[in-house]
Amino acid sequence: MSVACEIMIFNTDRINLLLASSDLYVSLALKVPPKRMLSIKSTSDLLILRSDIFEASCSGLILSPRRKSLDLPTIKLGSRLKSIEDLQRRIPSTPSMVNLSHLTLSGDIYFERNVILKGSVKILAKNNETIVIPEGTVLENQVVIGNFQNHRRSVFV
Repeated sequence: MSVACEIMIFNTDRINLLLASSDLYVSLALKVPPKRMLSIKSTSDLLILRSDIFEASCSGLILSPRRKSLDLPTIKLGSRLKSIEDLQRRIPSTPSMVNLSHLTLSGDIYFERNVILKGSVKILAKNNETIVIPEGTVLENQVVIGNFQNHRRSVFV
C-alpha cells in the first residue's frame, strides 16, 4: 500500500485516556457513522483490511472501485486462524478478495502467493489433513473439502 500522502490512524481506545487527563480544558467527541468506521476486532476483520478490497488514498482507506458490491464479505475463520501469528503464518500473502462475498476457512489450511477468491468460497480441511492452496489458484463459488489435489487449478462454478 503506497500512497504519496500521510494517512492518519487514530486508536479510539485512547479517547478514554485523553478524557481522564486533568490537563484537558476542552474535550470534543465526534460521532462517526458506522459506514465510515472499520473496526478490527478479529483476524477476519484484519484479513479484510489487508486485502485488495480497500485502497489507500490521501483521505484514508476507500473501498476499491473494482469491487462490485458495497457490502464487505462475510468471513468465518476456524480456530487455527484466530491469532495474528497464525494468520500471518498460514496466509503470508493475502489473496485477492475484491470480488468475494463469503469465505469460510476451517482446519489446517495454508495459502501460497497470488491466490484469487471470488463469490462464495469454503475451504474445509478434514481432521489430520492439511490443505495448501497453490500459487496462482483461482477459486470462484467453490467448496474444497479434504485434499486440494483433487480440485482443478482454476475452478469457476
